[in-house]
Amino acid sequence: DNTTNGYNRDYWAIIVIAGHELEAITNIYAGETAMTAKGGNKWTTEYVHIEYYEYSTSARNILSINWVKNSNGNVETGNNLGLPLSNVAFLAVHQVFDGENTKNTALEAITVKLQGKKIRTITNATTIATSKSYSTNPAEILLDLLTTGLDIADADIDIATFYQAKTDCSNAGFTCDIALIQQANIQSIISDVLATCRGNIFHSESKWKFKIDTKSQSLADTLTSDDVLGNSLTISMAGSATIANKVILKYIDPSDEYLSKESVKEDTTLQTYDGQVVTKILDAKGVDSAAQADKLC
Repeated sequence: DNTTNGYNRDYWAIIVIAGHELEAITNIYAGETAMTAKGGNKWTTEYVHIEYYEYSTSARNILSINWVKNSNGNVETGNNLGLPLSNVAFLAVHQVFDGENTKNTALEAITVKLQGKKIRTITNATTIATSKSYSTNPAEILLDLLTTGLDIADADIDIATFYQAKTDCSNAGFTCDIALIQQANIQSIISDVLATCRGNIFHSESKWKFKIDTKSQSLADTLTSDDVLGNSLTISMAGSATIANKVILKYIDPSDEYLSKESVKEDTTLQTYDGQVVTKILDAKGVDSAAQADKLC
């Protein structure tokens, strides 16, 4: 209750954005209004005032948080609620109900445009960086999913294969721009990341390895009869009815309100040979480039 004018009310809230460190917040909207950046992670409109608090490994208490209290960006310190916050990125939100002038009489929805999670990057064939930064490289995103999401130890990661995959993705222009905004099975998330780069992950020689399907790969080893257990080798090929001769790849187009678009590639010679059109539809949620979609397709 505002003691100066009983018609008005102040609303204070903590909104947790993520349970990890973010690269940046680029815009905040109160309803449909773009808030004005005041510097120092502060954003304001006439009635909505916000300060963004970056990730911290140590607990913060609301008692020590500076709350932006007006459109000039002035702050005051919380004094009546203690709630420890750690390992999260959050907003301290102040909204004013102007009952005297019958303005802003409902809470505005707060929307944040942000650039994603800071993760460990792969420095070279033997080193994972200890510092964190933002990355759209599928190999580094996959590394974070395995080590952070599935608690796989670094010692169980074949860093050399991940570094090679990172290089292959960079050379091919493969990036992964995917938003994980709700709970999902981590295996399906990994599949979505792999779909952005024709990637395969496998466990071999007690290590997790990552490989990008690229053209003209050299033969790593020659298979001989010594490699095959007696009477165990079976060779078969899929029939033409199951091998696609037309591929449709769905991706996201940021220039068109982030709607779904399609890249279509087909081989008419194969279609004639097969006597039918065999279509395969792929959904690459993490692809937002027509050039990358065409190359993958």
